Amino acid sequence: MILDIPTELIEDIPFTGGQRKGTPFIKGPIPLWWLGVLHQECKPSALKLALLLFYRHGLGDSARPISKRQMETFGINRWRKTEALEEMSQARLITLVERGRRLIPQLDLESRNPDKGSL
Repeated sequence: MILDIPTELIEDIPFTGGQRKGTPFIKGPIPLWWLGVLHQECKPSALKLALLLFYRHGLGDSARPISKRQMETFGINRWRKTEALEEMSQARLITLVERGRRLIPQLDLESRNPDKGSL
């Protein structure tokens, strides 16, 4: 089925190369029990890092170190990142995997999951 679309309308449609242009978003679901443990056992500013980790998890980018640009986007400085990673690791919300000299944070959604036994 071919539609008769006037050429002046077609020329006004911007070509994006097949790529979607939009604002980034955090892909869920984010378990409420995980956020509850974060709230109880970590400082409030660790929430920024937690959101960054879930954002990276949704992108499939969690195997690489956290970049300076990602930290700036979420308003995290390097000292707060280090402190928050340590707090979240002690709370068993993340695991820190060593890659060379760097520690790569990985979300741990299983070790403290209260619903794990019911699955």
